[in-house]
Amino acid sequence: ITTDFASSPSAVSYYNLDNKSNNPGVNVGSDYIKHFKKNKEREFSLRFLGEFGKNDAELNSFQDNPGTDRYLVNNSYAINNQYTFQADNSIPVKKTGKFEGGVKAILRRASSDFQSLIKYDPTDSYKINPSNTDYFTYTQDVISVYSMYSYRLKKSSFRLGARIEYTNVDGDFISSKTQVKQNYTTLLPNIQFTNRVSKVTTLVLAYTKRLQRPYIWDLNPFVYNNDSMNISSGNPNLGPQTTHALSSQLRFAKGNTFAGINIEGSYSGNKILQYSFFDLQT
Repeated sequence: ITTDFASSPSAVSYYNLDNKSNNPGVNVGSDYIKHFKKNKEREFSLRFLGEFGKNDAELNSFQDNPGTDRYLVNNSYAINNQYTFQADNSIPVKKTGKFEGGVKAILRRASSDFQSLIKYDPTDSYKINPSNTDYFTYTQDVISVYSMYSYRLKKSSFRLGARIEYTNVDGDFISSKTQVKQNYTTLLPNIQFTNRVSKVTTLVLAYTKRLQRPYIWDLNPFVYNNDSMNISSGNPNLGPQTTHALSSQLRFAKGNTFAGINIEGSYSGNKILQYSFFDLQT
């Protein structure tokens, strides 16, 4: 690693990293789907999915610096389980319409036990770095209710939908006494209009509001410092991101030939981003 300075000679460090990770996972799920004899297009379904994952990681690094060498060991053990429950109902309305609705719950349970050991001389014993050693528990519950109505009228079709999501986040970093407490309700509408312009041309216009929640590693304040020249960490105060998306598509289809022109645009006033800066103190 070469670091250039404006008024000083360049500094060169040599960095070596050994990374060992084990990530076993198991998924278990079941679906129940019911069709109705009186109306074959009507459907009711129940779904369950359980996802169980673990991550056992060990990172061992050595940095040969012009001044002080550094030996670092970062160990972490994480458990990440997720449970999904969902019920959907699809009901045809006359011959040209359909109503769809449902409820969904996603329950996430995670924990992470991480420890950082450091020394500056090869003959010394490793010592615990308390500022980067902690135990983290995390729960996220997402409950959503959604519905959509679609309607066909001659050469056009409309689809109007909405989704209401309630999110509750509870994270606790035991040693540092840092907490993540968030709960919010979000309305997410979606609209689509489709029009058959000619026998070979179709126009599609759509609007969607999307929600992205920060991932657990975005919130985790664990400092990844194996490479002292590239240090990164999460932000426990990070909130969700909402995006408004507009799209228009012109489709051409004739026989086995298909082509399309698509124009999309989106806007977000609270986008989740990574940023970097140079710190002279480190």
